[in-house]
Amino acid sequence: MEKIKYYGSRLWPECQPLKALLLEKNIPFEYIEITDSISNLKDFLKLRDTMKGFQLAKRSHSVGVPALIIGDEVILNITNKVIKNLEETNERESNEK
Repeated sequence: MEKIKYYGSRLWPECQPLKALLLEKNIPFEYIEITDSISNLKDFLKLRDTMKGFQLAKRSHSVGVPALIIGDEVILNITNKVIKNLEETNERESNEK
């Protein structure tokens, strides 16, 4: 599985529970706190403004976090099914090593 980048903010109530769940499920990810620095925010906004997966968020005037980015795929609707798929992929790849 490609590296997971998780863009979020402690200011959004949905972000911290998702971060805790990913840690609990041992799903490896890089967490980028978009409100920690102007640089992080600019990097996120550049992705949001250029990646197709953010189109609905932009049309609805939403910030677009929490967001998981895996390669070219943007996942904004992070459901239990998404978490389960990530968990299964991670377990399968761990067993192959």
